[in-house]
Amino acid sequence: KHIEKVFNNLQGAHKKLLFAILDSGYSKEVEIERLKAAFNRHYTGIDYDFDAVLNDLNGTFIKIYRSGYPYFMSRELIKWIHPSIRDLAIRVLVKNPSLKIEFIKNCSINGILLLLSPRESGETSPFLKDEKSWNTLLENLNENAGNFCSSDFLALLRNIEELKKIYESSPYKKYFLQFTKEVLESVKNFIENEEKITQEIRGRIPSIDNRPAILNFYYKISRLIFNNKISSPDISYLWNDLYERAINILKTSRFLEEKLWVFENLIKVFKILKMYDPGYLTKYSLHKKLLKLFSTYIVEIEKELDEIWEDDPDIYFNEAEMWYDVADFLREIIDIFPEYEKKLRTLIKESENKASYYGYKATQNTEDIEDIEDGDIIYTTSPIRKTKDFDIAKIFDDL
Repeated sequence: KHIEKVFNNLQGAHKKLLFAILDSGYSKEVEIERLKAAFNRHYTGIDYDFDAVLNDLNGTFIKIYRSGYPYFMSRELIKWIHPSIRDLAIRVLVKNPSLKIEFIKNCSINGILLLLSPRESGETSPFLKDEKSWNTLLENLNENAGNFCSSDFLALLRNIEELKKIYESSPYKKYFLQFTKEVLESVKNFIENEEKITQEIRGRIPSIDNRPAILNFYYKISRLIFNNKISSPDISYLWNDLYERAINILKTSRFLEEKLWVFENLIKVFKILKMYDPGYLTKYSLHKKLLKLFSTYIVEIEKELDEIWEDDPDIYFNEAEMWYDVADFLREIIDIFPEYEKKLRTLIKESENKASYYGYKATQNTEDIEDIEDGDIIYTTSPIRKTKDFDIAKIFDDL
């Protein structure tokens, strides 16, 4: 009660900084720049400077420290001086309607996820217990959803799926359904937005593409909660984009993993549509297009299977893992191309054999040592060599 009284007596800017930490993600630590951005969302006054407020609170409610080694790679981080202070900040928000509404109005996706979080007992969120709070949350969503990235939508959809049961018998069910409907509409716009997707995906490694998972959640939630009453998104751009990427990476990448990552995303979308919206498969002749691309990828896999890297022990572990992944991937596509089942099972066996071979080679080299310039000894996968002026036999003779 004493610390709560002190908290309530803080100046507005100082409270807003503590609330800003709640709006900076679930991590126990917050980077300075992220916290500053959150603070500027929640505090619009001019009387207090961020750095000054931060220093005022350091050692009482929060702790500033550097993380990382060596020093030039370290970062300044902020964390609660004790986990109970975070709980106190939430409690103060919940108890104060005006502060709560301000927080809901100004929070980012991190704050929205916090607002949706149920109590540990499984009860609905303590923040969303009245119509005004829900309406403010909807206003926030409609205003900011256009700036959400794919990971934001993915986090929202995952939360909604988990919250479905909690709100089934809740007096706030209608607000939850309205919020969910608005989220799905925003997701639909994202999937269909060529400029937004191109901007986000450009430059990323192929494995980081949340769009198939987002599409899956969209269909799953719209079916579970709204019983097919939500219209399907137009997936023509998404499909064409993934298809073109799959073709381009065949020409530009030397790595089989990258080629399969893109093709696997295409396979995921195909399976999602086959389950939830099979009319699309016929409308856009997707199976025919996929079959043509599949044949090209099979040639790539066969070509890689013929190569054995005997002279590069450092890649044995990675190669073993990759070929097990290839085998798993081939299993996943058998039901899409049943006419190629026999060939696919042969390739699965060959991939697993190659993975086992590299796995065996890797275990033969894990205890080898290699010398480096400063004379230190490190564990490596390369053939045994000795560091300078080191003779293990001489050491034992001295004993």
